[in-house]
This record gives sequence, C-alpha cells and structure tokens, in this order.
Amino acid sequence: MRRITAVFLIIALASAASADTISDINIKIGGDGYTSVEERVIFESDGDYGIIYQPPHASDIAISDAKGNLTYEMTQIDGIDALKVNFRENIPQQKTLEVWIRYGTYYLTTKTADIWTFNFQTETTPRKTIIRIAYPPGSSVLTLQPTRLLRTNVENGIWVYPQTGDEDLNLTSDYRYVGVKYQPSTTVPPTKLPIVPATLDIRLFYGIILGLVVFVLAAIVYYLYRNRHRTSKGRGGHMTVDIAENVVEQQNIQDGKLSYQMDSSGPKGAKAVKESILKILDETERNIVQLLENSEDEEVTQAYIYKTTGIPKSSLSDILKHMEKRNIIERRVEGRVKWIKLKKWVLE
Repeated sequence: MRRITAVFLIIALASAASADTISDINIKIGGDGYTSVEERVIFESDGDYGIIYQPPHASDIAISDAKGNLTYEMTQIDGIDALKVNFRENIPQQKTLEVWIRYGTYYLTTKTADIWTFNFQTETTPRKTIIRIAYPPGSSVLTLQPTRLLRTNVENGIWVYPQTGDEDLNLTSDYRYVGVKYQPSTTVPPTKLPIVPATLDIRLFYGIILGLVVFVLAAIVYYLYRNRHRTSKGRGGHMTVDIAENVVEQQNIQDGKLSYQMDSSGPKGAKAVKESILKILDETERNIVQLLENSEDEEVTQAYIYKTTGIPKSSLSDILKHMEKRNIIERRVEGRVKWIKLKKWVLE
C-alpha cells in the first residue's frame, strides 16, 4: 500500500499575510527514495506572520527569506498541524515577501521490484507555478499523471506547468531505477600493452595539433563574420529599426490595461510555434511570441520588440523575464544590446 504523500497547502487568515502565489516547486528524488522539496511562496497584504500547513512526516524543515532563516512555531488549526512563520517585519500594503520552505521525506516514494512510484500533492497558482521534478540519474520515466499536464522533458527530469483546473494537483509518476551497475575495468595490464611504433605516435601528435589549429581558425572566422553581420545594423551598441506602420494593428485600453493586436498577415519566418504553447500565454505574451515566430531572423533585439509593439519598457522587461523563467524564450546580452529568441522546444 502506498504511503500517504505530503500535502503542502498555504492558507490565508484574517490576522496573517496571505500566500498569493506559489511560484516554484523544486523536487529532487534520491536513489534511495529520499525526496528533497523546496517551494517559493510569495506572501502579500498586511501582516507580520504567515500560516503553512505542516507536511506530514517531513524532516529538516527550514524556512527562509532573502536575508536568511526565519523562525517558526508549531501550532494547530482545526486540529491540523501547522507552522506559524514569523516575518522580520510587517509586509506593507501593496508589497510582497518571498519565502522559501525546504524539507525532506521518505514518504513520497514507494518501490516494487525495480519500479518506483512517486506521489505528491500540492496547491498551485495556475500559469504561475512551475514544478521541476529531478529523478535519480539514469532513471527511466514510465508514466506521469495526470496526462493532460503541460510539460517539458529535460535531462533526468520533467518540468510541469499547471493550468486552470490544476489548483489542487495530485502528481503520480512511475519510474525505473536500479542504481549504478558495476562496470569491470577493461584496462590492459602494462605487460600486455601492444607495442606501437614511435613514428605512428609522432604522426598522431602532429595530426591533433593541426586539427586544433584548423578549429581555432574556423572559430575566429565565424566570430568575425557574426560580429560584422550584427554591427552592420548599427554602431556603438545602437540599432536603427524601420517599423512598418501596420505592424501594430490595434491598441485597446480595457480596465486600465493596454492590449495589443499584432498583424500576422505579413511574411513569416521558417518557425512555427506549437498551438499548445500559444494556449497557455496571455494576449501580450502571445503577441511577443508571434512577433518572434514571424521574424526572418532567429533572434531580435528587445528594443525592436519595444518599438514594434509599443509595450512600455518597464512592463516589457518584466514580461520577458517571466517568459524566460517559464522556458518560452531565451535572452542574452551583447554589449548594450539585449537579444531575444524562442526556445527550440516551443517550435513544431
């Protein structure tokens, strides 16, 4: 019979700060089944403490903010064990506080033969929570339930993106892990090493040196060509961008927010974004993704996105940071220029 898994629930009380957003949940499963969990919670509204229901069978519980560890006290709410987390000071109105909760437990995994089962229940904030599951290196993931979840497969793990309807999420995964098998040494004893002519060693040495020289020269040529291609668009780290008048088709103000409708009738690049990705984006994020999708170049500058869409600079920077965190785009800085491109996994 499977063990009952840890339930990690955040609640709001009248006298305590409320947990508005569950941002990140990072889960690392060890080869012996021991699971380390860390969760980033964003508290908001007025209050000098927060309430967190205590995960059953958890050990080594640690709670901290950006300045270090926070103190907490054991308490009960409606007969359920809970933790009262003491903040360093009141959270001012319209401000937030990020808190990390970390713990470990053996009660999230069970094993039958060489098949392990991982089961985890949690509350999420749809479209804001990212759950990162890291399995033991060398594992083979067999199932992940519910199957409807949006996910990204990474090396030795899966990233999950809860959507509407996943506020109370029950994750179950079966994986095969048998540990690292012993590999006998194949080193030939010194007395049995074959005798290699000295001339062959010299030829191999000079061949390696010649290959390295060719590789370095090719890298230098590629760098000069790439740098010349980019600097030809502008000098001193600045770019001149010509914007078609019909790029932004409409700008509407609703409920005090500016929304944009991009004209997607123009020529498209060779990229096509998955329909499932577009569905999880809001309107502004979708317009940015479609702008990158329609670009003939693999990456464009942040200044180009700003001038093309008209999104305020401060808002655009926050939006791009959030999209990068969700693994939708990739950003890099070259001098004073910020380059943006789509992650390969979002493309067909």
